[in-house]
Amino acid sequence: MFITLSLRKSYSFDLSIFSVSIIKLKLSSSFLYPSPSYAFIDTIGEGAGVYSRLKELNYLNAVSCKVSESAKGYTDITRQYQFANMRAYLHWCIRDWLNPKNNFNPCLPNNDKLLQEATEVKWKFQSDGKIIIEPKEELKKRIGRSPDYLDALANSFYPIKKQVDLQRLARLSQ
Repeated sequence: MFITLSLRKSYSFDLSIFSVSIIKLKLSSSFLYPSPSYAFIDTIGEGAGVYSRLKELNYLNAVSCKVSESAKGYTDITRQYQFANMRAYLHWCIRDWLNPKNNFNPCLPNNDKLLQEATEVKWKFQSDGKIIIEPKEELKKRIGRSPDYLDALANSFYPIKKQVDLQRLARLSQ
């Protein structure tokens, strides 16, 4: 499982090499407290415990990412396409971000695994016109491993519900 930290640069940490205890992981205030830094955590499976522990420790910028949830109300940059689920939306965000016509001037790390994962993903339109990304299991079969690097990048585009974090921050500052 990867945790994605979105700062001015993108960092991904493979949590399988760390202890399950978030205290031993030592996500220090230098990563999570300066706003607008966020830790985007895949909370389906192992990440749920990591996210819960971060919240217990008052890391206000931890964001729970659930790629199976609805993407209702989210569209691509042109506002033309809708998505079957959050996973499809997040992958399309990467596509929009990388498109030179959109002038985001993205910079990706020189990482062969990320490149392979990003170029192997397949998508299609459903009968309702929404875009869906192929099942993760299909991609795993083709590349022979889990697309962890692409998942970490995709999570960094997860929509942030700031009002909850701001309310918690206000309570702590009193």
